[in-house]
Amino acid sequence: MSRTILTNARIVDPSQDMDETGAVIIEDGKIAAIGAEAANELPSDATIEDLDGKLVIPGLIDTCVHIGEPGGEHRETIASASKAAAAGGVTGLVMMPDTDPVIDDVALVDFVQRAARDEAIVSIYPAAALTKGLDGEQMTEFGLMLDAGAKMLTNGRRTVQNTLVMRRAMTYARDFGAVVACSSQDSYLSGGGVMNVACSRAGSACPAFRARPRSFRSSATCGSLA
Repeated sequence: MSRTILTNARIVDPSQDMDETGAVIIEDGKIAAIGAEAANELPSDATIEDLDGKLVIPGLIDTCVHIGEPGGEHRETIASASKAAAAGGVTGLVMMPDTDPVIDDVALVDFVQRAARDEAIVSIYPAAALTKGLDGEQMTEFGLMLDAGAKMLTNGRRTVQNTLVMRRAMTYARDFGAVVACSSQDSYLSGGGVMNVACSRAGSACPAFRARPRSFRSSATCGSLA
């Protein structure tokens, strides 16, 4: 049996209401014990690494990741995105549906899951499109895609401008206990200019700032990725 022990670590684990300095004991690649008490029993045959107060935390989950595959593999693939995530301590990510083709049916949800299973080194959860083709007009088959494994409903960077469609989508998603994430940017108010509407020295109005959609993401209902 191979043992590695991380000592002098600040261990934060919300699931156990733990925030303390201690040790992490790893046996054959699996965590066997953590916490202050684990630091009291250090096997003599173990490899010991002193973390000098560094954090040991559960893997992070990024809930808004835009991956090129399918359609934009020259930019990024599911495999390369997973490697980048792992390098940054991210062990799970939610993949946005703004691919080519758009993830707006069961076949595409299944494709992402199969590719993730075969090629990714972290967990990848597919998000399904809220509307067909991300056009903001026709709702997708929420139930079928959620049953197929989609963890979220969203139009990614695109805002659903039709408020009636958005209301119907949120009402329908509620029946499934689904997460709806939306970019709440009004295309009629946003522009390519400055933070605040003001007058320039020439006397003309400056255009409103076009905010990054990600900063305005919100959830209509809550659910679990599990």
